[in-house]
This record gives sequence, C-alpha cells and structure tokens, in this order.
Amino acid sequence: RRVLFRSIPRALVVWNMPNDWRPRLEELGCIALHCRHKRLTASKVAPVVEAGYAFRCFVVDRRERAETLYGWGVDSVFSDFPDRILAK
Repeated sequence: RRVLFRSIPRALVVWNMPNDWRPRLEELGCIALHCRHKRLTASKVAPVVEAGYAFRCFVVDRRERAETLYGWGVDSVFSDFPDRILAK
C-alpha cells in the first residue's frame, strides 16, 4: 500500500478488532487503533496498548462503558453525547 503524507499521524479505523492488527498498523505507519467498542474485551485491548499504540473507541455514549474502556487502557472515546460521559 502506498501511504501519502507520512509525517501526519495516522490511525487504523476498524469496525471490529482484526486479528492482524499489528502488521496492519506497522504497514501503514499508524500510531493508533480506532475501533468500535461493542465487541471489545480487555484481552483485545491489552496487546495493542502494551505494544505502545494509542487505542481509541467509538461511539461510546454510556459513562459506565467509557469507564470500563478506560480501565482497560483505552486512551479516549468518541461519543455522540459527551455530556453523558462527563456528567457526574
């Protein structure tokens, strides 16, 4: 694959966590993986984080789920309702 603008930080965006996440991130020169949160588990997040990549999830609209994801090492979440995530 040809990658343009190598100086711009990139993330691989996927709907479901691929088994071949590492070679895909390396091939594209990515610094992060962005993944839909619904089928994620701590055991899927951990290897990515341990390898030094940022892990971000979409679309998280419940505070409890965001807290769980953060506990697994997810760096940030994308939300349609950030007020729900931030409210205490």
